[in-house]
Amino acid sequence: MPTLQWLEDFHRGDRWRSSAPIMVTRQAILDFALHYDPQAMHLGAASVLAPDDQSDDLMIASGWQTAAWTMRLLVDLGLDGPVGRHIDLDWPSPTCPGDALSLELSVTAARASRSTPGRGVVELDYLTRNQHGDIRQRTHAVVVAWARPDGLVA
Repeated sequence: MPTLQWLEDFHRGDRWRSSAPIMVTRQAILDFALHYDPQAMHLGAASVLAPDDQSDDLMIASGWQTAAWTMRLLVDLGLDGPVGRHIDLDWPSPTCPGDALSLELSVTAARASRSTPGRGVVELDYLTRNQHGDIRQRTHAVVVAWARPDGLVA
């Protein structure tokens, strides 16, 4: 697993994939929904999504829960240090019970700051996919990363 902590750890074109997926369960979706996003589609109220289908197979996770799982995958991958500055999120398809989420991370830019010595900006693109390759979250993030302190070995 890489350590993605300092500006020097990021190079344009670098790519990584998570190794252990996050398993999405109905209970996890329900627990998150009850606390943070209690919309009917996250509580298993299928009638909101498809009034003619009375099964509760249409429960979907909150996009914010998918974002939280994505953050967990990022940290598990080794991203620990840069601070978020800007993020664009897209949820092209819903996260569902039974999904096994994994992450693909790529560096699109990494540059030292011209105005603030000792730090820089890194741009990251990442995809959160299920076990079938369906994209559940597409993200472009701009983060601030600090330069490795003098004397600290990589």
